[in-house]
Amino acid sequence: MAVNEAEILRQLEAQNIGANPKDFYKGFISDLADDIVKAFKTEIKNTTHGSGALSQSVVAIPKKDGFQVDADFYYKFVDDGVNAARQQPSGVKHTRPLVQNSPYSFKHLGVSKDFARSMAEYVGSNISAQYAVAVSIKKHGIKAHDITDKVISDKVLDRIAEDLSTVLGLTVGVVFEKATNETT
Repeated sequence: MAVNEAEILRQLEAQNIGANPKDFYKGFISDLADDIVKAFKTEIKNTTHGSGALSQSVVAIPKKDGFQVDADFYYKFVDDGVNAARQQPSGVKHTRPLVQNSPYSFKHLGVSKDFARSMAEYVGSNISAQYAVAVSIKKHGIKAHDITDKVISDKVLDRIAEDLSTVLGLTVGVVFEKATNETT
């Protein structure tokens, strides 16, 4: 008889019956955060042509009632794009369209040593080529990749709300806030 009772208790535990609802909710939020971070990493890898450093920087930070997804500071520029520098040389024909309508803008065509060095992964070790690529990027801007919109779609938010409603037994609305700093 004791063997049957032990087996029944194991089955109930496997189904989270009798578990502390707070622990179950925390587990649900933790699993959700892991899934969203994984989706961000995948979308960044599929969208950008970088070394993978940006995708590896994506992390979920637990908050009181949820979590925050964070990445390296330049994620916002890759996501929202950067407008071309305003000071364009006169008479220059552009081979590609200039990026406009981003909340961020390059102020001038000057290139810092750090920006030029960061181009090394794209163009190799020749410092002249690094500066040339950096000036071209500033001249044309950075096209928005809309990574956040692709990962946190209405469909994803609806699924999260449905899952939370099932878990909690309550009607739930999900809020997504995109934190941005509009200055560059």
